[in-house]
Amino acid sequence: MRQNTDETGLYAELHKVMSETFTGSIRLSGSQRDGSNWLKPNPGAGVTEVSDPSTAFSSSAIFSPTLADRRQEKIKLFGNWQPDEKLALQFTAEGGTNKYTMPTAYALQNTRLSLYSVDGTYAISDNWNLTAYASWGQQTQNQARPAGSVMAFETTNTSAGLGVTGKPTSKLEVGGTLSYVNEKSVYAQSLETYAGADSAALLAATGGLPSITFRQTALKLFGKYDLDKNSVIGANLVYARVLSNDWAWGWNGTPYTYGDNTTMSLNQNQSMTYVGVTYTYKF
Repeated sequence: MRQNTDETGLYAELHKVMSETFTGSIRLSGSQRDGSNWLKPNPGAGVTEVSDPSTAFSSSAIFSPTLADRRQEKIKLFGNWQPDEKLALQFTAEGGTNKYTMPTAYALQNTRLSLYSVDGTYAISDNWNLTAYASWGQQTQNQARPAGSVMAFETTNTSAGLGVTGKPTSKLEVGGTLSYVNEKSVYAQSLETYAGADSAALLAATGGLPSITFRQTALKLFGKYDLDKNSVIGANLVYARVLSNDWAWGWNGTPYTYGDNTTMSLNQNQSMTYVGVTYTYKF
């Protein structure tokens, strides 16, 4: 642990009108986090401040990344294109890295992030609008365990959605969205120098931890009706289907078991329906 951490950040942002229909911006940012000396737990009670971590701690000690020295660097590009009064598109590209410095080479060492997205709106008429979006992102965390695995945990997320809103009458507003999310987490494992033969045999036999997949398809519908100038009644309908094979809750038919032998299993395929009605009175 540490008594204090401090972080200093800087950023610079540039906006430019490229043409009558396109504007863009670029943002660069960075920050540096450090802190006071590390604290070492005593054999009895309390902690002792350590001035030289290289001699005070074991070479296999694990340090929390939330308290470690960290260097963060990010870049973000944004563009807005509006070719006419009906259509507008926004584009985003973002990337960044985090590098952690700790007294040992274990636990979380560095991360990186990439994200690309596009959002759009289209005015079908004065009363009806169409919206859509799509995005792709990837996050990687590199970490190491003493006498064990060196692991890159990589999560890739792809999502898309389509929606429509409109006012059939002056008092009635309706709309809906259809969205899809596909997320896959992969463990890329190797062994560090001091890993034992049992770890090597286990990795060779299993190929490492299996991937985790999460998929969700959701349909959301809503409607609002103005009863009078003070009263509004609304309704919402949500239907979602989910696939999740997170093996933390069970693997090959064997459920997760807690310390008291309580077990918990997860149904990989699930669905949910929600219906809600609201009444609003304004005064």
